[in-house]
Amino acid sequence: MFGRQLDAVKVVAVVDLNKRTSGSLEELERVKCKMEPRFSFEEESAALATGSELGVWPHFGIEDGTIQLNKSSSRWFLAGRSIESFECW
Repeated sequence: MFGRQLDAVKVVAVVDLNKRTSGSLEELERVKCKMEPRFSFEEESAALATGSELGVWPHFGIEDGTIQLNKSSSRWFLAGRSIESFECW
């Protein structure tokens, strides 16, 4: 999706595109994001064979600070995978 490997992400602003204005701190605190990694064919096949579910990743928001994607100690560790989808609401 992004064409390059990301090391980290962080929620820093919310923008109202219709009004072309920045949102308030209260609005920013309500923003939640999620991303789903792109799994390999092997991972998908193994999950299917074992009945496991792939792509269940935790949401994050401003309270989580910087989300580390390249550190194995991070709950959002991608282990070299690229990002399939990313959305915030």
